[in-house]
Formats: sequence, structure tokens, C-alpha cells
Amino acid sequence: MIRKGKSAAGAAKAAAKKQQQRAARAQGEAQTAQAAQLATQAEEIAQLRAQVAALRAENEQAIVREIQREDEVRALKNEVARLRRLLPPELQLPSVADNSAAVASSAQQTVTDESAEESGKAATPTESADVAPAEVQTLCARFGIYVVGGSQTWQGRVAAACPDLKVIGSQKNFDAQQLQHADLLILNTNFVSHACINKAKDAAPRTTRVRFLSQNNLTTLYALITETFSLSL
Repeated sequence: MIRKGKSAAGAAKAAAKKQQQRAARAQGEAQTAQAAQLATQAEEIAQLRAQVAALRAENEQAIVREIQREDEVRALKNEVARLRRLLPPELQLPSVADNSAAVASSAQQTVTDESAEESGKAATPTESADVAPAEVQTLCARFGIYVVGGSQTWQGRVAAACPDLKVIGSQKNFDAQQLQHADLLILNTNFVSHACINKAKDAAPRTTRVRFLSQNNLTTLYALITETFSLSL
């Protein structure tokens, strides 16, 4: 009986020991898995930090580039202003902003002009519109500026306002040789056929600047001329 009791106690002790070993092994495996998980999370955090640093650097570079572009634009504007001041008074040109304001201020006159065209009567001329500004007359004398299209009444006003501004007409049977020396070709899409416009575009040299009008308005024409050459001078 005593021997059997000792055997049972030994077996129980051995079983308990095995259970403790299994528990310790399981705990070790859990700790290993947790350590691996922490290592993975640490690696992901490091990658995210690297990405944030790269984005921050890229953003800073973009800000620097934008500042540099603004500085370049400012320098170019200052250079244009300096070059404008070097021009003789007779060649001084208004700024693009001034031309835009002139176009906007001519809206009311446009309505009057086109209403008169539709009724077959000449619009009442205004001194500021029917007498071309000095800078427009200077440009027309210096460069080959041609106008194609527009109503006959408007073309007559253009020719009277600035004799150096060449008015071709609105018919496609014009002499294409007239446009051989055109520096600027203005196409007024009112009262003109597509055939006439296409012929004028084909006849003009490749270096000719081509601009479009869609109204019979002298103020808009003047602004278009000065704006075109103010962007190139």
C-alpha cells in the first residue's frame, strides 16, 4: 500500500511538472509572437516617419520653387517696365491692364455701333473712337497691320481714323499679294465669309500674328492692336 501511494504521488508530480513546462513553453511562444508583432509595428512606424519626412521635404521644395517663380515673374515685370521706360515717348504703349479696361469701357459704344449697322445708318462718331490714338497711329505706320472683315461702314471709319491701317475688305476676291508684308492680321468675323477669312489666313506669312474681332467697334480694335504689340515689345 505504501509503495502504491508513492507511485501515485510521483506520477502526479510528473504530470504537474509537464503541465508547468507546457505552460512555460506556451508563455514563451506568446512572448515571441508579441515581440515579433512589436518589431513589425516598429518597422511600419519607421516607414511612416520616413514617408512623412519625404513629404515634408517635398512640400518645402515646392514652396521654395513657388517663391523662386514669383521672384522670376517679379523680375520679368520689372525688366519689362524698365524696357518700356527706354522707349521714346511716341512709342510708349499702355499696359495690358489698361487695354483690358479700354475693352470693357467700349461695351456701350459697341451696342450703339452694331445697332446702327443693322439699321443701315452710320453710328454717331465720337472723337475718342474715330480718331485713332497716337500710339495706334505710330504702330500702324511702323508695322504692316491689316484688317479683313467687318461692315463697310465700320471699314470706312477705320480707314478714316487711321490711314496707315490697311483695310482689305470682306470679299474673298481681294488680292492676296496685299498680305505679303503683314505683321498683324486682324480678322473681324462680322459681315465676312469663312472663305474670305481662310484666304486671308493662308495668304499671310507664317510670322504674321493673327487676332480676331467679333464686333464693329473702333475702341476694341485700338485696344487689340496696342495689346498685341505691348506683349511683344
